[in-house]
Amino acid sequence: MKQLRSILLSVVMLPIAGVVAIPFYYILVNTFKSQAEISASPLALPASPDLSNYTEVFATLPIVQSFFNTLYVGVVSIALMLLVGSMAAYGMLIGRGRFMTFVGVL
Repeated sequence: MKQLRSILLSVVMLPIAGVVAIPFYYILVNTFKSQAEISASPLALPASPDLSNYTEVFATLPIVQSFFNTLYVGVVSIALMLLVGSMAAYGMLIGRGRFMTFVGVL
């Protein structure tokens, strides 16, 4: 019975995973095509992989700066969460009473 359930779950989940993967495939494949190839056959594999789209993006957009901005925001956010969380945990540890016990259980 357990094996049948596992097989049934796999049969149901496999098409769902395929549907979820289609947009990622579409994006990945089309990054290696020229505009004419994308217009002609958007889902087909590229005839010859072309990296000019990537060089154009790195030349025209500040991708590296955007990456470091995102990294900075992430590191600062995590540091602030650790600081606030540590102070809250310390307050819960020191504080006694029903409310702190209730909050600790949550």
